[in-house]
Amino acid sequence: MKPIKLTMEGFGPYGNKEVIDFTKLESNTLFLITGATGSGKTTIFDAISYALYGEGSGENREAKDFISQFSDLDTTTQVELIFELKGQEYKIRRVPEQLRYKKVGDGTTTQSTVAELEILGKNLNFSGINDVNDKVNEIIGLDSDQFSQIMMIPQGEFRKMLVAESKEREKILQKLFDTTLYENIQQRFRNSEKEMRNEIESRESLLRQAAGRTEYKDDEKMNEYLSVEYYNYSSMFKLTENLIKDDEKNVEKLKVENIEYKNKFKNKELEVVVENCKKNTIKGKSQYYFDLTFKAEEAGVIFSQKNRLIGKIIRIKEKNMLK
Repeated sequence: MKPIKLTMEGFGPYGNKEVIDFTKLESNTLFLITGATGSGKTTIFDAISYALYGEGSGENREAKDFISQFSDLDTTTQVELIFELKGQEYKIRRVPEQLRYKKVGDGTTTQSTVAELEILGKNLNFSGINDVNDKVNEIIGLDSDQFSQIMMIPQGEFRKMLVAESKEREKILQKLFDTTLYENIQQRFRNSEKEMRNEIESRESLLRQAAGRTEYKDDEKMNEYLSVEYYNYSSMFKLTENLIKDDEKNVEKLKVENIEYKNKFKNKELEVVVENCKKNTIKGKSQYYFDLTFKAEEAGVIFSQKNRLIGKIIRIKEKNMLK
């Protein structure tokens, strides 16, 4: 904000009308206000602050305190400020509540508070304390306290910004340098971080549950990994791979042993069958021999009987021939 002209009338130590033309400074942006104590140095800052916000630049200075003791009731205490911001000029005028002579008749009356704002060159006017205050806050981007902390220097008030709480100082700097864009970017990063953190925690929970269901809890090393607060998944996975490989070897070994056992069982079964066959064969041969023997003996008997019969026949025939 660049002040162009400040007009004070009946304001503080300035009983009469005083005009400060800042355009005489030309391009000099740094200047010094000097004077004896009580000469009105701080009042200049108070006048600027009052014109903008209806308040003084420091603590313990209210609007009624700015009514000059060096002017009579014919003089209306008021401040008018023309200033420029971002290439646009504005004119603002304020009048505090005060006593004045009646315009008609004798006696005094109370002058109500007046607040007027004009956007020069655009024929836009605002009146009323609330409307003017809202528009000034919108134009400048700072409220009264923040403006006093960073724009007003009297009595060391600027140090308030330097020693202010971090949150308050952050708000001031955000408005002063319009850091809304960067704040939005920061918020997006915070939201992304929160989403990623939630996803990581969810995955961590799933991993932890899966790790807790391992079939290798009886393994001493695995049990050691499961006993700590934060699992070393890399080591657990490596150990699990090795244990699985060991199990695969054991399975292959059991397969071989199973085949050998089956073959051994089959061979044993074959031996039993052969033995039975042998037993059956011997028994068959014995029966066959017994049968043959029996039949031979039977045939021998028959043969003997036949021979005896033949012998009898021959002997009979020989007897008949002799006769």
